[in-house]
Amino acid sequence: MLITSPYLVTESLALLSLFAAFAVAIFASNAVLRDTEFTMEEIVFTTRIGRVPYVVSRFSGAFAAAVTAMAFAVPGMLLATRMPWVDRVGEISAVAYLNAFLLFAVPNVLVITAILFFVAVMTRSAIATYVAAALLYFLYFAASAMTNSPLMAGSAPGAGGGTWVALLDPFGLRATQVLTQYW
Repeated sequence: MLITSPYLVTESLALLSLFAAFAVAIFASNAVLRDTEFTMEEIVFTTRIGRVPYVVSRFSGAFAAAVTAMAFAVPGMLLATRMPWVDRVGEISAVAYLNAFLLFAVPNVLVITAILFFVAVMTRSAIATYVAAALLYFLYFAASAMTNSPLMAGSAPGAGGGTWVALLDPFGLRATQVLTQYW
């Protein structure tokens, strides 16, 4: 299979969006804790801004930073196809990269940002947010191993838990594998 095929581009970007959990943890904890750390919270709340618009703007900033960081994966993937040791490169389709980015990377980053931002707001601790990111990552791959997902090495061919496991996958990797297993 060519490394620039839409299937592999989608799978690669979706998997990379899981690795984004660690960068998102930094963005989310920084967005929540920065004003408290530098004692700017008192100044911010003397203005007319309410707590809800303030938190929504902080969340939006963390999400925008995470999506921007994730967007740099696409040029990196395109640059990787130009390396001299890569030999299975087919036609490069901008639609495949855009589709994978918009349908997998952005929603995955949104889910991860929401979870880690919630942890940061509730705990007010950067360490707790980093631990939550590692736990989220670990739990996803532990669940993949327990359901015999093809994402995991050593899984049985044709196994994978079926439709229910695909529906419960919050990141869409298993659903994509179920839909494309006979292509």
